[in-house]
Amino acid sequence: TYVIVGFSEISEVNSDILIAKLDADGNELWRSTLGEDLLAEDGRQIVFTQDGKFAIVGLKSEVFSGQLNKIILVKNH
Repeated sequence: TYVIVGFSEISEVNSDILIAKLDADGNELWRSTLGEDLLAEDGRQIVFTQDGKFAIVGLKSEVFSGQLNKIILVKNH
């Protein structure tokens, strides 16, 4: 199986981190999104942890405030 990360575009100014698990044939087993309104979030890398879970490293841009490309880290539970 594979776990992929990226982004899902909600609107011109809003995107959420996209996480999906695929089987060996590329069929989607599950998908989840993480994000806040009016922010552009983009998952860039998955790091698997010793407890069998994973953490996602990505970027968050606050489009209207001018604060761009904050680094974020999210770990699943």
